[in-house]
Amino acid sequence: MKRFLVGAVAAACAAMLLPTTAQAAVNPVLAAPYLYQWGGQPNPATVMQQTGIKAFTLAFILSDGTCNPKWDGNRSLTGSDKTLINNIRAAGGDAVPSIGGWSGNKLGQFCSSPSALAGAYQKVIDAYQLKAIDIDIEAAEFENNTTQDRVLGALKIVKQKNPGVKTVITMPTDRTGPNSWGKRLVTRAKELGAPIDTWAVMPFDWAAAATCSPTPRAPSTA
Repeated sequence: MKRFLVGAVAAACAAMLLPTTAQAAVNPVLAAPYLYQWGGQPNPATVMQQTGIKAFTLAFILSDGTCNPKWDGNRSLTGSDKTLINNIRAAGGDAVPSIGGWSGNKLGQFCSSPSALAGAYQKVIDAYQLKAIDIDIEAAEFENNTTQDRVLGALKIVKQKNPGVKTVITMPTDRTGPNSWGKRLVTRAKELGAPIDTWAVMPFDWAAAATCSPTPRAPSTA
């Protein structure tokens, strides 16, 4: 829930800063607060009408115990979550699935190679004809050289096969910026030639809930 609130505040602040003409086209990367399929979620169409937000980050896609993506590790890609995405699009918005998160089985750990992991990501892209995917790399998937490189290698393959799909990496950060694992991830992306479109950090508990702190999503310079 904290992630939803942080995302919502950042997205609302970003939306207020955009000129009217820029808000006409739906950009699922620029401002997309988190929306879960549990915990009494708000109606996305109502949120869109009341806030001007046009996109949502839907969390989380995990491994089902193999190299196969499912919502929360147990719901099919073709079930209620697809209905939610269709409803958002019918209301004039769009959605970005978030793959990973803090807890649960991560695809980066259960897929044995970059190509296998890219195949799992591709299943998600194809299921919803996505414009963007968000890899939320945290915990054991983040703090491991092998899985970091596997994720980056997979995103490089995804970009080669889907040049129009935006790739987003969301990662933890300290108050002073990315820690050693975050710095390694950015450096390795450049070394491996993984074209990450957007880097996002998670600045939790650093400002009052009603304060417009800098949006956690910033364009990649790697």
